[in-house]
Amino acid sequence: MFGRYGMAFYDATNTRVRIVEEVKEGSSDNFYDKLDLFNIQRRYVVNLKTRVCNTTSLTRPFRPFAVPFDARFETQANLGVIGNQQEEVTVQNFSGNTTDGGRYLIGVSSPDCLPIYDFYNSNSTGFVRTNFFDLTMGIVDPSIFIPPRECSPTLRCGRHWNQTLVAAPHPLGSLQMSPKQWQGRQITFDPSKQFEEFAEISYDEVNKRIRVIEEVRIGTKKEFFDVLELFNEQRRYVLDMATRKCNVTTLTFPFIPFGVPPDAVFDAEATIGAAGVPGEQLVIQSFNGNTTEGGQYVVGVSSPSCVPVYLFYNSQRTGFVQRNFFDLEMGIPDPSVFIPPTECV
Repeated sequence: MFGRYGMAFYDATNTRVRIVEEVKEGSSDNFYDKLDLFNIQRRYVVNLKTRVCNTTSLTRPFRPFAVPFDARFETQANLGVIGNQQEEVTVQNFSGNTTDGGRYLIGVSSPDCLPIYDFYNSNSTGFVRTNFFDLTMGIVDPSIFIPPRECSPTLRCGRHWNQTLVAAPHPLGSLQMSPKQWQGRQITFDPSKQFEEFAEISYDEVNKRIRVIEEVRIGTKKEFFDVLELFNEQRRYVLDMATRKCNVTTLTFPFIPFGVPPDAVFDAEATIGAAGVPGEQLVIQSFNGNTTEGGQYVVGVSSPSCVPVYLFYNSQRTGFVQRNFFDLEMGIPDPSVFIPPTECV
């Protein structure tokens, strides 16, 4: 399982990015200081353990962490708790293609268009997801874009915003339980299968049941399904909404909560969006752990209400799957949503 946790300094005006990062790959941890200067096509990478610098030529184009002019608007939704300006962010999603043949989906805050997440897939990079936290406008110290002394610097700098992910101590005693029942929307990605799902979801952790009305995209193909999973009965109902045919199978995998399990390990706390701006900020707490089927997860929830915002999951059964949750409303107004469709009984 691969992940990066870093402090980034970003200058779109002069096409420069610097990242000081911790890279986790399996059980291995490494630390790097990376500086990309696209105007001169140079990349400097210092291994912070060995202090050895590697200088290479940049062969890929600069790709802004913003909404390109030719991007296509996909949807607008809310992260966090709807109606609570201290725990809610309105997100606008855009998609498009890049000059090197890659495909992206970017989410930005509304109305200020601050980057919140970026999904990117190309032949050269594979599928890469970046989340942005604790954004501060401007570059306080322009010398940040001077290469490290280990790389024999001769260059100078610029300005824009910076984003930081800080692993701060967590007040475990104040942690609430995640809500057990809610309805909303989710976006799911499985890059290994070129799979995307855009869905309405009803979630009942108390009775271990989930219903999803989904649009599924695999490559260029689109399909629509009504999926009901009743874990207590170990039954899965999948209704093809085009043919109205229902497939009933036995559930062989465990119920995985979309919240913070009691044995989860706290990773970090950070702010999505514009810190200090009501309605455009959301404090996120991130946790990780293992499931009973041997899978690994990272879950992000809002603070203080512990409403799920994202879930990354990796197992032999599923591969690497990413879910984002939007427009969550607490409770299940109509319990009949968990009755199987008439075509399935």
